[in-house]
Amino acid sequence: SNTLRTLGQGMNFSLVVIPPIVVNGAVVSSTAIRNALANGDMERVLNLTGRPFSLHGCVTKGTGRGLELGFPTANLDIDPQQALPTEGVYATLAYIDDKAYKSMTNIGKRPTFGDTERAVEVHILDYHNDLFGRDLKIDIIKRLRDEKQFDTAQQLGKQITEDIKQGRAILDS
Repeated sequence: SNTLRTLGQGMNFSLVVIPPIVVNGAVVSSTAIRNALANGDMERVLNLTGRPFSLHGCVTKGTGRGLELGFPTANLDIDPQQALPTEGVYATLAYIDDKAYKSMTNIGKRPTFGDTERAVEVHILDYHNDLFGRDLKIDIIKRLRDEKQFDTAQQLGKQITEDIKQGRAILDS
C-alpha cells in the first residue's frame, strides 16, 4: 500500500485502505465462502454473506422417479459453471410466485439408480402444481446428510420420509 500511496502523490490520486470484514474472528473472503460452500456448511455461507446461498434454474423434465416414489421433484437446469454445495440432501426454501415454500433438495448423482450426471432436484412440500418450464429459485438453508446409495427404491423412499421430517423441523424453527 505504501507503493500505491507514493505513486498516487505523483499521479494525482489518493489511496484509501479499507480493512477486511471479520465475522466471528474470520476474515470474509471469496475463498472462505467457496470453502464453506464446498463443505456444505450453509450456516457459514449465511454468516459470511449475510444471506442464504441461492440457486436459480428452469424446471426441466426428469425421469419421473421422484413421482413414482411419492416425492415429485422439480429438476433444475443449472449453469454448469455455477458453484454448487457439496453433494447431499438439504433443507431449502423454494420461491414460486414470490411465495416461499418449504422444500427438500438433493444435489448429486442419484447413486441408487446408477446415474452419473450431477443433478439438482427439489421436492416442494405441500405444493402439487406442475412447474415444468418455469424458473425456480431456491435458498439452501441447511445440509442434512450425504447423498447415499440405497439397495432398493423402497429404502430410499423411507429415508426421504425421514429427511422431510427433519427438514420441516429445521425450516419451522
